[in-house]
Amino acid sequence: MKRTIYWVRFRENCDINAIDDICFEFSEATLWYEDNEARFYGTSERLQEFIRALATVGEEVTIK
Repeated sequence: MKRTIYWVRFRENCDINAIDDICFEFSEATLWYEDNEARFYGTSERLQEFIRALATVGEEVTIK
């Protein structure tokens, strides 16, 4: 499977601690605290799992 870099952008007033916990579970994700973004380097299938995990804490995301 092909791995791609995705930038996942969060709301300005997001729960950064909850997002950090989720990023810890996904080795493909690196959280950029100051920019409210995470860099995700993985397959599109794994990205969908990451987005579903973020939805469990109520985060709305934008993918770049």
